[in-house]
Amino acid sequence: MSQTQKEVINGIEFKIVTVSVDEDQQTDFIELYRNNKKISYHTLYELDGDYRS
Repeated sequence: MSQTQKEVINGIEFKIVTVSVDEDQQTDFIELYRNNKKISYHTLYELDGDYRS
């Protein structure tokens, strides 16, 4: 399941995409796009904590 949110700031389009890939382990991926180019991503693990910080 994925969810997309779009915002335009100073004429630049930003898009945040959240993708839930594993309901049992509660794993989500968050991707940030600027003008349709991926500029950052983050993986959230509900049970294991944050590995990218």
